[in-house]
Amino acid sequence: MSDLLGVLRGQIDARRRDGRRSGHFLLLGSASGALLRQFESLAGRVAYHELPGLDALEAVTGPGQG
Repeated sequence: MSDLLGVLRGQIDARRRDGRRSGHFLLLGSASGALLRQFESLAGRVAYHELPGLDALEAVTGPGQG
């Protein structure tokens, strides 16, 4: 995982130098304490959004269909 974070850090910094805006990468998954500590190397480059779990209807029918 640390290799991925290093690559992301480089890509984000290069985009900033080129004047590009944020919001170009989306990482999904669960986060353990050890993983979150590795993300400290992306300080100022990452935003965390906690998503709620699915309820039974969303899991069966999909959002907006039940």
